[in-house]
Amino acid sequence: MKTIITLLAFLLLTSHIQAQLQKLDGNITEAEIQSLSTIDSHGANSLMIDTSSQQFIKVALKSEKLYVASLCVCIDENKIMVMHASAALGDLTFTYQQNKHWVTDDKFVWAVRENDMTPETIEKRKQYFDDRGWIGSTMSMGNDGETEFLIDRKLFGNQSLSLAIGLMTEGDPENIIGIPKNDASDCAAHALVSGDPESSYRFDTSGWLKIQ
Repeated sequence: MKTIITLLAFLLLTSHIQAQLQKLDGNITEAEIQSLSTIDSHGANSLMIDTSSQQFIKVALKSEKLYVASLCVCIDENKIMVMHASAALGDLTFTYQQNKHWVTDDKFVWAVRENDMTPETIEKRKQYFDDRGWIGSTMSMGNDGETEFLIDRKLFGNQSLSLAIGLMTEGDPENIIGIPKNDASDCAAHALVSGDPESSYRFDTSGWLKIQ
């Protein structure tokens, strides 16, 4: 009986995530807006979040037309994950050294370029979510200036999150827009957002957006 209950719970969780992946299309509907709360903005760019699920956190962005959305997630005091969404998805993990100095040996590995919502692509996106702990819409999906991320709570357990984001707009790609406006720190560094990062940055997470 215990095995059957465990299997049913797994199937329900899988079905729930599949349903969310089908919605993660870069099109933020009016129904989705109802469950999202705006946590900060910079000009015409608003960062929203839905923390109602016990399995994942949804982050959504309404913005100017973008080339890149680069979401920085401090998942504990010693680890920052940078989730890059442009024509493809990729991520890096930085670890803390000292004096706000963070380093990585990672390079972006680009994946999930498909912009359709066929069952095959959704399955590929689910595999990426299972492997990496997050998924996002790419810039060729959905509506211009509407970007969505889904982050598995298993990435950070019971820890709270600190978030920041760097945006490369189509209108002015040399001027990276950071949210929070004055406290995104090196999350808004041009090389990092463009996908050609340095091996170290001075992230200051003290002013980042705090999420439970």
